[in-house]
Amino acid sequence: MKNLKRAGALIVVLLLLLLYGATFFFAVTDSPDSGTWFRISLAGTIFVPLLLYGYLLVVRFFQKRTSPEESSACVDSIIFDVGMVLVNYDWKSYLDTFPYPREVKERIGQAVFASQTWNEQDRGDLPPDEYVRQFVKNDPQLEKEILQVLSTNERTISVYDYAETWVRYLKEKGFHLYILSNYPERLLEKTRPDMTFLKYMDGIVFSSEVKQIKPEPEIYQTLLQTYKIHPRRAVFLDDRQANLDAAAKFGIHTILFHDFKQAAAELKKLGVE
Repeated sequence: MKNLKRAGALIVVLLLLLLYGATFFFAVTDSPDSGTWFRISLAGTIFVPLLLYGYLLVVRFFQKRTSPEESSACVDSIIFDVGMVLVNYDWKSYLDTFPYPREVKERIGQAVFASQTWNEQDRGDLPPDEYVRQFVKNDPQLEKEILQVLSTNERTISVYDYAETWVRYLKEKGFHLYILSNYPERLLEKTRPDMTFLKYMDGIVFSSEVKQIKPEPEIYQTLLQTYKIHPRRAVFLDDRQANLDAAAKFGIHTILFHDFKQAAAELKKLGVE
């Protein structure tokens, strides 16, 4: 590219020298047509530099408009969701560990893990005990069973084998790493010590700690502004498309997470390897 620019500059210089030489030549020549050629060459010496200057102004204008994206083509920040990306969340298998009839398990699942209350719990507007009361209220006849299930619900979470190794590898490669996850307060307290990959993070945003949830735009703004992340230099891995769509509106690259190998391959396409 540099050689092409040098060759182009040399051609322009030679052209201008030719025009200046022609102008001088026709200025001192006493032939019948010399006056006409003198005016043509003089016009060339005036208008060619003006055209070149105008062209450079246009090029610089468009370079300034596109430079943010061009300068951000290289991803340097990786944002991870936690559930189903770095840890497994399996409440159905957890319920199967209890000796309840299938119908009871299904009712507990609807009253707790599949309820709107569970999603609201991610935001953390209320004390954890209040959410417990609401779970019981969803199916009062199963109060005892619901309380028993909630007492050890950290067993719904297990860290993936690759999680810490993967995160540490990316950190050693020089990437900035962040967490953006919907996560209820009490469950976070119970499972945070097991998430040893968190020590490699440059920034962490859990929904219950900031009282915001994905895919609402405020939580993305909190992450970007708090940690001064350039969105076009960042990629977000999440297992839910709605969360990715919200991130994309900020200019963040997105990867729908299915499994480790698939995500690593998608990251490689963005220069993350």
